[in-house]
Amino acid sequence: MAPRLYVGYDFMSGDESGTTGDNEGWDVFYGGWPQFGDLLAWKYVNLGPHYNALSEVYDYNKQSSTGGEAVYSNLQIATLGASANLLKNLNANLSYSKLTFDETKAGVDDDFGDYYQAKMKYKYNKQLSFTMYGALISPGDAFNATPKDDATEVYWESDYRF
Repeated sequence: MAPRLYVGYDFMSGDESGTTGDNEGWDVFYGGWPQFGDLLAWKYVNLGPHYNALSEVYDYNKQSSTGGEAVYSNLQIATLGASANLLKNLNANLSYSKLTFDETKAGVDDDFGDYYQAKMKYKYNKQLSFTMYGALISPGDAFNATPKDDATEVYWESDYRF
């Protein structure tokens, strides 16, 4: 089964409130790539000053002038996960992440929320595999000023390598 338990921690600094002139936030070199999952990437996509709930938490729109870029900044991710080979060709991975902001506007909580991810991959043969993936972000207290609906994502893919 090759069971695996893992913990992880990612930290991307935020711009300290009250400072001017300098941006102390994390500058992502390839910010458009969803390295932490598509669902989290969509929370960080720069859609303009009034289209992203992150603007209510901190000065998010100062992070990028490129529309459509996923600018990961001001974020801490603590992760606990497990994976195992359930069958010879079937692998599963489950993880839970606690998301918090590094810096927020005055009076705004730093609790981004909870991030759950699940993935199953079936390797049919050497060239062909199938994957099912699901994720859920449950907003935390930082979003009390906005609607706090859960965000979900589910997809499947077929991968043929030649």
